[in-house]
Amino acid sequence: MATRSNTMFVNGSDEELITILSIDGGGVRGIIPGTVLAFLESKLQELDPENKDVRIADYFDYIAGTSTGGLMAAMITAPNDQKRPLFAAKDINDFYHKNAAVIFPQKTEPDVETLLGELVTTLKESSQIPNAAKDIAKFNLEESEQIFQFVETYNGKSSGDKLMRSSFLDIIRSIWSLILPLCSPRYDGGPLRDIIQKLLKETMLSESLTNVIIPSFDIKLLQPTVFCTSKAKHEKSMDVQLSEVCLGSSAAPTYLPPRYFSTTTELKQVCHGACIFDRHPPRTLKTSREYNLVDGGVAVNNPTFLAICEAMKEKKINARKLLVLSLGTGSSKGTNKLEVGSPDTAWGLVKWFFGPEQSRPLTDVLMAGSNEMVEIYTSSFFQFSGLEDNYIRIQVDNLTYAEASMDNSSKENLDNLEKIGKELVEANKEKLIKLAERLSAIRHASRSSLSG
Repeated sequence: MATRSNTMFVNGSDEELITILSIDGGGVRGIIPGTVLAFLESKLQELDPENKDVRIADYFDYIAGTSTGGLMAAMITAPNDQKRPLFAAKDINDFYHKNAAVIFPQKTEPDVETLLGELVTTLKESSQIPNAAKDIAKFNLEESEQIFQFVETYNGKSSGDKLMRSSFLDIIRSIWSLILPLCSPRYDGGPLRDIIQKLLKETMLSESLTNVIIPSFDIKLLQPTVFCTSKAKHEKSMDVQLSEVCLGSSAAPTYLPPRYFSTTTELKQVCHGACIFDRHPPRTLKTSREYNLVDGGVAVNNPTFLAICEAMKEKKINARKLLVLSLGTGSSKGTNKLEVGSPDTAWGLVKWFFGPEQSRPLTDVLMAGSNEMVEIYTSSFFQFSGLEDNYIRIQVDNLTYAEASMDNSSKENLDNLEKIGKELVEANKEKLIKLAERLSAIRHASRSSLSG
């Protein structure tokens, strides 16, 4: 298995370091970093025999995640009734195994080239087509009974008419099968919404047990929206329900519908100076803010550098004070089959939206490009600053198309992703153990200074 990671030793005083965990987006491939986190948390618990209930959130000052990474960040930082993390890292993969097929129900999409060929053949062989075909738009084409009733008005009962009726229905089915994937997301998003809202209830972003950073992208403003615990504590309009943040960051274009919600903030108008003689009491003003969100991966699928900048800005520190763990969700970079082809190859909507093995080349290229840019420049930033030991990136780049699919929720694929995660842990075991030792030392030093 091809893996890549940076070495892991830091000079200087560890207890002064600010720790950052970053998790990429990737749909069901979240199982891969979930497996890594489960191993890391188990090692942290071994190093703290007096408190076997320690969690990932106890060791990282900032946890950033995009899309599925954002959901994982919420799961391990949202408080339960005892004000402890809602999920242990070892429970993350169970969540994916239980809910992936509900969120991404498996269905076979039409092979577009075959579909077009069948449509052309049917049209050529049909002796006549009803002139009222334009009236089809008035009907819900998913409701076949309405179509049958509609066609009956144009056809009699003779065998020839029945044959024409059959051909006409074949054409409608072919057209609808071709158009439907272009007119709506692959999934309706209802199951994901219900699962996340049931999981996180009304937990607010400001309530997370450590600083959470989850990016999304506002399609109305055409700019990223970054949800941060620190901002939420000081800016009321940014203190939204954690479930809304996760749904917005997970709304992958063409896969899930965009997420809209709004917030209302009350501001009291305070009187100064001459206003003291005003007989009218201070008024309460209400301001609202709208969010029109899609997947944060549109802007930053790998949120590592974003988390670094937020930490440096808030803590007013430089990179020498940072210890960063960045977890990828895997890619097909090493096995990609896309090629430009001959100069006359048509790269239109069909080619970009319907790739090999039900892939979506447009989405894959955009998110892979974002991932690689962040990784290249973050790695270079630490290396050229003489701080390469402050940064570790764990990623696997040789997934097959089936494994790299963000919505392949088959049991076989989920089990295989977990196997890949375990192999990734094994390949980086020594580094993860050393990281656990250092995180444990940082936490104990911090607790000692507080108690002292």
